Amino acid sequence: MPEEQWPDKLKDRFEDLAQIEKRKKETLEHLSHFFEFIAEPAFESLTRELRSYKIKTKYGLDKGRAIHFLMTFPGSRIDHFHYDLILPKNSAELRFTLRIKGRRMKTSALEGREGPFLEKVGPPDILKLDKEALILDIIERYFDFDREARTSPPASGRPDRP
Repeated sequence: MPEEQWPDKLKDRFEDLAQIEKRKKETLEHLSHFFEFIAEPAFESLTRELRSYKIKTKYGLDKGRAIHFLMTFPGSRIDHFHYDLILPKNSAELRFTLRIKGRRMKTSALEGREGPFLEKVGPPDILKLDKEALILDIIERYFDFDREARTSPPASGRPDRP
């Protein structure tokens, strides 16, 4: 009897693999929807407000796997702060890694770190997120970064050039 069950097990395994591939494809579609309906409107709103502070922005969907938002130094074209939502390769759910990079001063090198994106929001709820929550997270991360950059010594141990 057990000998006759292996074809069913084999079929089940291949069906499992097909489901994983289907979820991976759906996840990429969800990323596109997240960008179009949540991230892009949030970035547009934030960009309008930042103009009054002479801060320019750029944003986009990079290589279909990452959402990028960049802010410049006020009155400059030099990038100051990067906020990237990265979908890990082969991801079967919409769980982003957040990468933040920034410069202390215009002449400084970029410094960065990675961590989870909105830990309290699970993958099924990411598409239900409103743009205000994303804007607030960007603002909080930006000011945390800026406060740290202004109050702590450079990572290299030597002072940045003004």
